[in-house]
Amino acid sequence: MSVPVVTMMVRDLSTWTPPDGLGQALTNPEIKYDLVYGAEYTDVMIEHLKRCARTDVQGIYQMALSNKEGCGIIRAKRTSDQSILASILICRLESKIARFIPSLYKQTGTACISSPVISTMFSDRIALFQGLVLLGIRQFKKQGLRTLILDYVS
Repeated sequence: MSVPVVTMMVRDLSTWTPPDGLGQALTNPEIKYDLVYGAEYTDVMIEHLKRCARTDVQGIYQMALSNKEGCGIIRAKRTSDQSILASILICRLESKIARFIPSLYKQTGTACISSPVISTMFSDRIALFQGLVLLGIRQFKKQGLRTLILDYVS
């Protein structure tokens, strides 16, 4: 389903701290981040993927949305009109998509952040990406997971 393009690993989330200043990516009042789960978000997310010309990840996003227990999507939305500017998948080992991410499959205590989609409608795309990743890491640290894989699939 997916071919890994880039994979990076944080081996011990319990000791990981964000670099100084990274939290500033989350303080922009123009942007609101949220975490969504479930098939009820399929239409809006597929529309976002099409608008960003990223239909290559449509299958993995649909699979993630159909697996509410193991996957979620973190979104960055513009506060003025609620349009989705960026998104990224988060999944745990027990998710349905884990078998398609070789570095995640059968790795106990491991989670994955994957398949970022970032619109060109916002000038600071790097800050959007940093915010998505930081929130994903925080989510998994809260869950007590030990290892995190950042996987970009195409």
